[in-house]
Amino acid sequence: MRRDGERQSRGHSRSREIGAILKSSAGISLYIFVFFLCFQSVKVQSLPGRRWLGVVAGLLLVLFAVMASVQLLLRRTLFRKASQNTQFVQEVATFVLPLAALGPCVFLYFYWLDLVQLNPAAFLRVQARVMLVGIMPVVALVLYGRNTVAAVGTNLSHQGSANSSSHLIAASNQHDSTIRVASRTGRDILEMELRDLLVITSAGNYVFVYSCKNGEVKKDLLRASLSQVEQMLGRHPEIFRCHRTAIVNLTKIKSASGDAQGYLLSFDHTDKTVPVSRNRVKAFLTLFRQVTGP
Repeated sequence: MRRDGERQSRGHSRSREIGAILKSSAGISLYIFVFFLCFQSVKVQSLPGRRWLGVVAGLLLVLFAVMASVQLLLRRTLFRKASQNTQFVQEVATFVLPLAALGPCVFLYFYWLDLVQLNPAAFLRVQARVMLVGIMPVVALVLYGRNTVAAVGTNLSHQGSANSSSHLIAASNQHDSTIRVASRTGRDILEMELRDLLVITSAGNYVFVYSCKNGEVKKDLLRASLSQVEQMLGRHPEIFRCHRTAIVNLTKIKSASGDAQGYLLSFDHTDKTVPVSRNRVKAFLTLFRQVTGP
């Protein structure tokens, strides 16, 4: 059952990711398409009869197909593994590399229709126009995604600022606190009560969010890094990053076994366990005692 739930969660996340890729590809393709028509980079209107309508439809199809397929290929191959230090570069490259592939494809399409000559100058003109025009919506998409994630973290920080001066948590505040965890692009936002959160673990480009409500454990999958999640939830003193692969809710720990070399944490209603790094044992014990009391 647990494996079926994990597969279903991965399936939903991948469907959302593919949907986001198709939307961004459609937007960028339409932007470039309108530019080519408005500025008559290739004079398709001069074609006889209604042939230009077919050429225009074909151009839009080529733009969308290349943009979407290259993005999907990159997400499944080169950028399959997450790297917190290069996430921004990977995100930009996911859009820029498809743009670089668009130029040759559009040029070959125009050449096939006898709309351009086969020479380096004509190729460079098409490639330059595709890159220069396409980079503008790419920058907008990347900045929008990062600003959305940052805004979620900022809002959560403001919500927790009233309690940030104290490391002790009042029970009433914890029960009334709502947290939000956003995906890397900000398109998917998971919202829950803080008291329901158990643990968040990393899984490549994704994070698994374990929560428990009314004794039922739920496992959600989001495309995000653990560092981004830590930043979003950092104002809640009961949230602690115990390991490079895990963030825990200190109030939901059932047992902590181990010694100064490391601890293993377990939680109610699930057999999920996470380790505590040796260099974080001292901080963990201090915060754990503050949160749970003597």
